[in-house]
Amino acid sequence: MQNAEHTQRPKARLAVIGAGLVGKKHIALIRQSPVCRLVCIVDP
Repeated sequence: MQNAEHTQRPKARLAVIGAGLVGKKHIALIRQSPVCRLVCIVDP
């Protein structure tokens, strides 16, 4: 069995809809995450 620390999974690809106050906080958190990738921001 492989050790979980050595198993690499692809990053979760996330989009944020809305770049207001809350959206900006979400964007900052996603950008800091080692397991997520920000792929799209939509601000209608």
